[in-house]
Amino acid sequence: MSIFADLASLRPMMPFEQLSKLIGPEWQPSPGGWLSEARFTAHIDVEGKIGALTFEQNFPSTISIDDLHVGMNLDDLIAARPGFSIAASRAYPFLITDYTARTDAGDEITARVLQNGVVRSLEISRPGRTYPDGDHWQATKINISPCSYRDPSEMLSDWAAGFSLTEDHAIFPAFAKWLMQESTPDDWHRFVPNWNWDYGIEPLLWIIQQRDCDRATALTAFYWTRPGEFLDGRAEVQPYSLDEFDLINEVRQRFLDGFYTRSSLAFDGALAFREEAYVYEDSDVEAVNRAIPEAMRAVIPGRVLPKTPEIDPWSFPPLNPRRASTIVPPPITEEELLEVERVKQRAQAMRKSGPAKP
Repeated sequence: MSIFADLASLRPMMPFEQLSKLIGPEWQPSPGGWLSEARFTAHIDVEGKIGALTFEQNFPSTISIDDLHVGMNLDDLIAARPGFSIAASRAYPFLITDYTARTDAGDEITARVLQNGVVRSLEISRPGRTYPDGDHWQATKINISPCSYRDPSEMLSDWAAGFSLTEDHAIFPAFAKWLMQESTPDDWHRFVPNWNWDYGIEPLLWIIQQRDCDRATALTAFYWTRPGEFLDGRAEVQPYSLDEFDLINEVRQRFLDGFYTRSSLAFDGALAFREEAYVYEDSDVEAVNRAIPEAMRAVIPGRVLPKTPEIDPWSFPPLNPRRASTIVPPPITEEELLEVERVKQRAQAMRKSGPAKP
């Protein structure tokens, strides 16, 4: 099972140690008991037990949480668990409606549903727990590295299923399927330099973990991730850059271990080092040599691929387009609309008045 499947099996009242075994002992709760990852949040109570778990909007939609999943439709939610009902009130700006139900264990499940009837997130909490003082925004920001997966294909599938609330929710699974089942090493080489890193390193990581990955392709992924910006140890890297650090380390280790035996494509390592590594004039020479060994700066002779249209992950026909929900939350009420207008007016008044005088 993937780490996210393991996280989905956690429940309130389990000791924090069970979560720690999955994410690693280096991640400890904030003073308020919070730990947060882009796809997952946990709140630890004063007894050191899990009090609440939230599976966020980009949690893989293929992973079941008590027979529910992020990205499902409201009608499917109610059919799966008929006890769901609308919570008493909505919070400003009233775009999300909470539906709640109880489990047999006494936990409360809260499904946060968008106006179009799609479940944005799922929270499971044990009522009545006591938490230390501290705000959610001060949560410990944890990182679950894609490199922690034993199975690269499972990693890629979880990544593709993590876009359940975006326009890519049906496209990326189709792209991932093509990448795993139909693409060739030449396709990988064309794809790597044109991928948008903002969507995650997972497709690149899957490619560089394949036995048929060409040395030139692995080096392209290495240099395009700017190894000169990651000369320090992992502990010194900002959480938002850890995935890039791990990708660089993964390629470097595999390259030095002789993992990449396929070498049919040309690569100018000396040029890449000068123009793509982002090594600065004042960088420590020894640190640069450790991060970018001489063997990875060599010129590799080989084929040069002809220019062809870029591989566009957004061009694949959706595998499973989402069915529109037949049930949607109630529209915004007149009272809620008035509150929205009041907030707008207060904001306008504050902008007009400018900063307070000392």
